[in-house]
Amino acid sequence: MLGQSLENPTINDIKKAETRIKKYVDVSTKVITSEILNMKYGFPIYIKPEGLQPTGSFKIRGALNKILKAKEDGQVSHCITASAGNHAISLASSSLLLGLKSTVVMSEQTPQIKILTCERLGAEVIIHGENYDEAYKEAQKISSEKNYYYIHPVADCEIVAGQGTIGLEILEEMPDIDQVIVPIGGGGLISGIAIALKSLKPEMKVIGVQPEKSNAYYKSWKRSYLVNIEKPNTIADGLSLKQPEKYLFNMMKHWVDDIVTVKEDTIEKAIKEFLFLGKLLIEGAGAVTLASIIESKINIEKKTVLIGSGSNIDEQRFKALLN
Repeated sequence: MLGQSLENPTINDIKKAETRIKKYVDVSTKVITSEILNMKYGFPIYIKPEGLQPTGSFKIRGALNKILKAKEDGQVSHCITASAGNHAISLASSSLLLGLKSTVVMSEQTPQIKILTCERLGAEVIIHGENYDEAYKEAQKISSEKNYYYIHPVADCEIVAGQGTIGLEILEEMPDIDQVIVPIGGGGLISGIAIALKSLKPEMKVIGVQPEKSNAYYKSWKRSYLVNIEKPNTIADGLSLKQPEKYLFNMMKHWVDDIVTVKEDTIEKAIKEFLFLGKLLIEGAGAVTLASIIESKINIEKKTVLIGSGSNIDEQRFKALLN
């Protein structure tokens, strides 16, 4: 498929991504903490607030790195992707910045805010299928038929390297950190962060979190082979996945220390705690990190950073959550 690169990213790829992205956009975010959350849980909790990115999520890092690399190689004029929303927004934003055309294929589960944002950024939006996997197959078909440059949301060397720049920033700002807690959807975020952190500080712990109702990687991790989920259904829509990526699962087995799961009602509670105690709007996909602390799945006696991966929560879902 035109566009996808399945080389294994290295720490040098991540450093190159950081340099490449900085020439166009400052995507760095500062680690923050909340005294109210700290008092509630008895230990300092640090948060990497990727929801403060211009696109509302960390995904701008990987998408921009991939497109810039493709432009360097003279390969791209029209980009296409399939996405649960945040990668699509980042692709549309990056394409607009660089003067390229873009098409995004989204499932019927995609929050309206993410669809409208892509359209406002100039992307052609196609709604197809009940979940990401069905949208992905449609995007592959269109890419082949029209020779569009396909940018995979997770399983791609430059995408993983772009997300890994988060790890570089954490270590630069907090070199004494003990562990980082990362949401797992497609798997690109945790793979990139883990490669960056553990290449530079091998004793660092990297722990992934999935919703119980979308736990394909967790089940695969426990069984040591890939396990599909028939009908993932979670408030953390950005983590909804039926089929794990072998390319990324192999990275996780090498670089990640553990994967845990959290319940739906705990994710809802974590969204509220981030908002009312931490004063941060974090969508369900990012809130699973705090949910893992609420459920005592994480040892927070260690100096811990939570990846607050995004803030693009659907308005109607958010209103229902608060009622």
